[in-house]
Amino acid sequence: MERPVNSARRMVGARPANPAPNQMRVLHLLVTRGALSRADIARQTSLTKATASRIISDLVSHNLVREVGLGRLSRGRRPILYEFNTSSAIALGIEVRQKECRAVVTELDATPLRSYQLPLPDKSVTTLLAALEKLVATVRQEFALELVGIGVGIPGIYDYPRQMVVLAEHLEWTQVELARLIRERLNLNVYIVNRANAAALGEKWYGAGRGCDDLVFINIGSGIKAGLVVGGNLFWGSNGSAGEIGHMTIVPDGPVCVCGKRGCLEALASTTAIVARFNALVRAGKAQPFPGRSEAAAELVGREELLAAAQAGDPAMLGVLREAGTYIGIAVANLINIFNPKRVILGGLVSQAPPDFLDAIKRAAELHAFAIPWQAAEIVLADLGQDAVAIGAAALLLSAYLEPSNNTLSLALSDFGPASQPQTAASR
Repeated sequence: MERPVNSARRMVGARPANPAPNQMRVLHLLVTRGALSRADIARQTSLTKATASRIISDLVSHNLVREVGLGRLSRGRRPILYEFNTSSAIALGIEVRQKECRAVVTELDATPLRSYQLPLPDKSVTTLLAALEKLVATVRQEFALELVGIGVGIPGIYDYPRQMVVLAEHLEWTQVELARLIRERLNLNVYIVNRANAAALGEKWYGAGRGCDDLVFINIGSGIKAGLVVGGNLFWGSNGSAGEIGHMTIVPDGPVCVCGKRGCLEALASTTAIVARFNALVRAGKAQPFPGRSEAAAELVGREELLAAAQAGDPAMLGVLREAGTYIGIAVANLINIFNPKRVILGGLVSQAPPDFLDAIKRAAELHAFAIPWQAAEIVLADLGQDAVAIGAAALLLSAYLEPSNNTLSLALSDFGPASQPQTAASR
């Protein structure tokens, strides 16, 4: 798997001891470089050949490394190659939504194995913890492998230094120590990340962003957020709140946003705003009520009816979508001007709406972007669909879990015995 080494922060709950540094260095080398011989490993880690050979044997015995065939040599005996065994354990990625969770079980390189959907009757943290506990029990029954941890994508701002969900407006959460609560409930490694950041990495590794080191992922739903990948790594900002484009001012005297300010992108172009705009047209007699509803209950009530009206070709709904797409396109132009990405990946509503919506976004972006960065950018739809956030959350957890500095895994390797020293010039 293509893996930006610095994408993940320190693992939550890691202990201070690190008794197996050389084992972790060898394992991380195989994770990031692919199949290598024992001689290659010794050379690239500056360990003696005997130490590298012993570590490889130990990792093979623990099922973390496996043989994958023979290397090539112009002469002499061909060396055995070893690679990281991605199927030796599993991870769990979660996306928290307003009314449900989506979950994906993955291998250790974040390759998806199975998906789950869990209803959330309410928005409380207690309800989420109970759902996660039930899910983990199910996963452990269905997979006879160690579950190394859980990555959770949330629709809000996460303060990494304080390990705190500062604000998740649509879940009505403030100052929630979610990592600690999950860790205490499930006794697992935990990694919390904003949903847009998780989806950005998911798309970079497995979706529409493959091979692209500078990209913007934008999710359009009840909120509008961006995940930014710059130079192959996530751009977090100083406190983890980078990418809050839903609160970019688009119309200074526009409608009031949930944040209390006027004219934010979310107040103009989120699914909630689109539904509200259509309903206002119905009340003003400028649009037909939704088919099958009485005059007393003529208004749309959610995303599914919005999409149904749009797919049926309702002219008023298509007009509202084009208007919302124009606002989103202006925001996309601003991001292109500031970050100069190679790719802008759009997910959420745009992947299900009629082409009019995407066309409006592209037209407005081209109209408002500066010509030079616009020429370098392309606007595409996300590939991973509804599992993008869960896959990305699992991948970020695994990046942290497999870092050489991760004490949780190194403690599990500590029974290999005392770590050997790197070879000196004399020993080479």
